[in-house]
Amino acid sequence: MSCILKLSSIAKSFGEHVIIDNINLEIKNGEIIALIGKSGSGKTTVLQIAGLLDEPTSGSVLVNGTDCTKINNRQKTYLRRTFGFVYQFHHLLHEFSALENVMLPQMILDKNKGEAKKNAQSMLANFGLQDRELHMISELSGGERQRLAIARGLVNFPQLVLADEPTGNLDPENSLKVFSLLRNYAKTKNIAVLMVTHNHILAQKADTIFALEKGVLTKLQ
Repeated sequence: MSCILKLSSIAKSFGEHVIIDNINLEIKNGEIIALIGKSGSGKTTVLQIAGLLDEPTSGSVLVNGTDCTKINNRQKTYLRRTFGFVYQFHHLLHEFSALENVMLPQMILDKNKGEAKKNAQSMLANFGLQDRELHMISELSGGERQRLAIARGLVNFPQLVLADEPTGNLDPENSLKVFSLLRNYAKTKNIAVLMVTHNHILAQKADTIFALEKGVLTKLQ
């Protein structure tokens, strides 16, 4: 397996306040890494830096061997197109239907509308949302929005998925079902997954677990 993402000696601080310090982490294609820790420990900061959405104060972020601290914003934007993002608060587009929300990321990558629709319908069906295709976001429950956000994050089969509490709004049974789907995609499509979660049962199902406490990362498994 090849290394998709490498965080090397990453630190982030605001003035005297240190958010994370000396973070070292590698993730390979097909691998699922769970990142656990209390609120405020710096987990989201790690995801934002890994996703090229924030700049570290020091250290390097390598994506497929490219040091992203040394490239321009246009190049970072291009690399981000190969990522899938699953946000804790969804960030779904409320002016579009569930189906359109999953079609749009594909059309950004120049897939034609027919192909994008077919892929979106298949993905929605996999996540039990086939009857909600034409519903607007306001008409979906919190759990349905969560599943939709994951479907959108996976639809382009990205090389890397960055997921912030991907099952946070799901009950325990559906959390396990959705994680099983996520794991299956990771293994069959060689997708690397970096997942922040408070769910220790799910974390135990990841290939590797890291804990973040007071900005310091420790490998647990």
